[in-house]
Amino acid sequence: MAGAARHTGLQHVIWSTLEDTRKHVPLSDNRMPTLMGKYKVPHFDAKGEADRVFTESKVPTTFLVTSFYWENLIYFGMAPKRGPDGKLAFTLPMGNKKLASVAAEDIGKTAYSVFKQGQKLIGTTVGVAGDHLTGSQMAASLNKVLGEEVRYNDISPEAFRAFGFPGADDLGNMFQFNQELEEVCLKARNLAAGRELNPAMQRFWLAGPEQGAHSARVAPWLPVVHFTAAHSQSACVPPNNCRVERVWTCRSGRRNAAYSIPVGM
Repeated sequence: MAGAARHTGLQHVIWSTLEDTRKHVPLSDNRMPTLMGKYKVPHFDAKGEADRVFTESKVPTTFLVTSFYWENLIYFGMAPKRGPDGKLAFTLPMGNKKLASVAAEDIGKTAYSVFKQGQKLIGTTVGVAGDHLTGSQMAASLNKVLGEEVRYNDISPEAFRAFGFPGADDLGNMFQFNQELEEVCLKARNLAAGRELNPAMQRFWLAGPEQGAHSARVAPWLPVVHFTAAHSQSACVPPNNCRVERVWTCRSGRRNAAYSIPVGM
């Protein structure tokens, strides 16, 4: 990408990036497992190590450091789920540490604002986050938005990695990095600086910039993700009283369906 940008003479490139966690947690550090033989957090490290390619290629670049998407709590299996007692809970291995997080659409809006600055931000690094919140603070906001108790289920990074779904080890390491190096991660995603570029930056949960979570635009449906190994549209049938929001097919041929349940279920 850097080569193509240089070859075509682009005047301003925004590279969406993340930390190379190995600068803080070297491969020799056994507090978290090394993955793929060369990474601690693959989806962070691979982006972070590519930063230098843009610099060395002399591509006029602004480096945009993104954050945890709140949409992960909808579309990627992290949605609050009901336990045997009927109470909603969501699980994150963050202890009492704050996680920099953002509404995905605000990344694009911030990038647009960077472009509008002309050459001013070329060669700089810009962080984007809508809030810095603990799991308990997220739960408290969801309580008010959904009108019922939502619990924060804190587990260890080791327990999260042990879930065993594809990418669980990568995500477990990511959360551990955010937890153990909270100050580093939050400093890279300064809230005030982000709002200077995007004054309409949303707060948790998908509310307006001044509204806070209490007035969030949430329908009386709680989105969750249902994964099925079926290979036909007809097999992506939601449970009773639920509705399908979208259906897609992975490269492997696995069918996936995102569906919503009424909050009162």
